[in-house]
Amino acid sequence: SSAAPSNVDPETQSYQRAYNLLGKQQFTPAKAGFQSYLQQYPQGKYAADSHYWLGELALVDGDESGAIREFTT
Repeated sequence: SSAAPSNVDPETQSYQRAYNLLGKQQFTPAKAGFQSYLQQYPQGKYAADSHYWLGELALVDGDESGAIREFTT
């Protein structure tokens, strides 16, 4: 089964889902996943990482101002 181990907290699962999509180069769903994570956990333990990856994804899209915004958040 592809289910995460039950000892992993929901916050980690939410971040890990988005990160796994990134690894599969599924950039649009990964971006949505990181945005969803930040909506649920704006001060979460993976918030800085999520902003970083959103910045990288903005660069992939050619959105330099969006990337700068994410990198400086």
